Amino acid sequence: MKLVIVANRLPYRVRPDRSLELSPGGLVSGLLSFFRAAGLQKDEYLWIGWPGSEGSEDPKLRNALADHRALPVFLDAEEVETFYHGFSNDTLWPLLHSFPCWASFSQEHWKGYVRVNEKFARAALEVLEDDDIVWIHDYQLMLVPGILRRERPALRIGFFLHIPFPAPEVFLLLPWAREILGHLLGADLIGFHTYEYTQNFMRAVTRALGFEHDMQYVVLEDRVVRVDTFPLGVDFARWNTCGELPEVQAEEKKLREAALGRKVVFSADRLDYTKGIFGRLLAFERFLEAHPETRENVLFMLVVVPSREQVPRYREMKEEIERKVGEINGRFSSHGRIPVHYYYRNLSFFPELCASYRTADTVLVTPLKDGMNLVAKEFVATRSDLSGTLILSEFAGSARELGEAFLVNPNSPEELARALAIALDLPEDEKRRRLAAMRERIRRYDARRWGEDFLRALAEVSGRRIELRTRVVTEPLVAAFRAEYQEAQDAIFFLDYDGTLVPLVRDPSLAAPDPELLELLASLARPWKNEVVIISGRSRADLERWLGQLPIALVAEHGLWIRTAEGMWEQAAEGVPEELERLRGVLEFYVDRLPQAFLEEKTFSIAFHYRKADPEMAAVIVPELVDELVQLTANSPLHVLSGHKVVEVRPAGMTKGSAARRFLRDQSFIFAAGDDVTDEDLFRALPETAIAVRVGAKTSHAAYTVPTPHDLRKILAAFAERS
Repeated sequence: MKLVIVANRLPYRVRPDRSLELSPGGLVSGLLSFFRAAGLQKDEYLWIGWPGSEGSEDPKLRNALADHRALPVFLDAEEVETFYHGFSNDTLWPLLHSFPCWASFSQEHWKGYVRVNEKFARAALEVLEDDDIVWIHDYQLMLVPGILRRERPALRIGFFLHIPFPAPEVFLLLPWAREILGHLLGADLIGFHTYEYTQNFMRAVTRALGFEHDMQYVVLEDRVVRVDTFPLGVDFARWNTCGELPEVQAEEKKLREAALGRKVVFSADRLDYTKGIFGRLLAFERFLEAHPETRENVLFMLVVVPSREQVPRYREMKEEIERKVGEINGRFSSHGRIPVHYYYRNLSFFPELCASYRTADTVLVTPLKDGMNLVAKEFVATRSDLSGTLILSEFAGSARELGEAFLVNPNSPEELARALAIALDLPEDEKRRRLAAMRERIRRYDARRWGEDFLRALAEVSGRRIELRTRVVTEPLVAAFRAEYQEAQDAIFFLDYDGTLVPLVRDPSLAAPDPELLELLASLARPWKNEVVIISGRSRADLERWLGQLPIALVAEHGLWIRTAEGMWEQAAEGVPEELERLRGVLEFYVDRLPQAFLEEKTFSIAFHYRKADPEMAAVIVPELVDELVQLTANSPLHVLSGHKVVEVRPAGMTKGSAARRFLRDQSFIFAAGDDVTDEDLFRALPETAIAVRVGAKTSHAAYTVPTPHDLRKILAAFAERS
């Protein structure tokens, strides 16, 4: 068994001379930190990704990367343009960071994204073994989980998004949002950095695809997907001790000499519009204007890491930053002291970045939106001296964990300037208090803990899926059921209707049986030893109109009306309780509150349907309705029944289970099927020898499950054919 990482980039990039160097970035840093901390050996993992250079297959490079347990996926110039520069960075990046006005929606780019995701998936499939764990990373490869699931259903698949996931109304602006969400649900476990992103994803899935979720689980037809929060940490031990390295100490000395005794404000970020770099310069300018006494005593060391230099928008951003640096230095330089030291280049982790963190009096981390931002955590980890302060954007994922930092709105230069003034003048004991609390938190939840927690959760949910799949009815099981049926002297079939024999539809009036279903039920009822009972929440009128011509028994309104196979209806309830009429006003009030909800009037009950309603509104309003109804019916002869997208108020004491008992006569073969919580009463009422099948992947008293009504019909057809 091995861990297979699938990410857009390999942890190594190719220099012009074809040699390799470690790639920068939070994803590579976090995963390699996890590998080191967890002590993973080379034969225990494999990393699949793009080496960063355009071109066709390069055997020499492939062999060189193999020594580092890295498998390259080569992309040509067109693929890089459409997949990477196009859909990934011009569509998904701005949209996921909640900058929809910067997003482009190109069909050509989407097609390129699909092709390259398939290419990555094929590369993975060639090396994956059945017991391997696949861990897919980030927004460039959001289709890979679904492709792998389609080709290898039993794989254990995890996916982690390292950038934000926006509110559903932003994400669903994407024309291909539903395709992406569906493919992401090919994973067993989907991870995000913060609870906010996790909830945004769950809401998007419910709104776009209609899947319900139970706590952190999304329930699909044949399995469950866990969606949870795992904040990425850093290699705390490594950063904590980096100051002991001679090369770091030498770099620190150089930086302090260059500072000329001034306090140092440090900032390092990749060139990108989400990082808020220009806003930091505005804030520093406001700070110098408001505090002229600091102009010779404070130095701003600004490092901008090159990124997407070929894109005009980014070149303009760089020019704007450099103009502002020139303006500030022109206004506030004196006696050979320049207030802003600007560097446009990469920094090595050791010694340059570590030394910069240890030299800084204050670090600015103020992105407009960021998935996590490890700069803040790395700074805190380096400060074993418990000195220095952190100013952090409240819109960075790390702000959820580093509450002792000075949290600011990065869109306000004035607020940031005030925070800078306070942070630079903070008493030492207060600095120690804040840093000590943050250091302890990130020490406990480091990169190793992040990786271990994710893989442990993946193992748990995979086990839950496997357990569920062992209960799925297979062809051998159908053959066994059929053999048992053949030996039986008499047989009875209890079958729910909506969601069991026919798919659920938004308008219940459109769920009439098709000719194939009518023929199937007639064939099933034809043998003398068979009794077929349709046991439904439908009204008596619906069942009579749709199925009344068949020689089968009908149970309407969950048992309040019962018809024999000969066509005689009898009333199981004594009458409509007076309390039911008084509740009509409550139900009508909630129909007005929830657009597209409606009431269905039955003989002895009223049903509140909300299948057409907005799922997010329903998630808030329906629990309120149920709570109010339960309180109002506490001392009455009524019962509140919550089904699939329906709440029904009906006389107490009548359930599908109680109705089924009226038909049971020690039959030697009993088969039951349903899809709803109301069918659980039926399953509980049956003897242990009965074959009970739940349609859809839910926790159930039924011993077996099938994904869809179509699959159930195939089982019933097997019995009918044998007849």
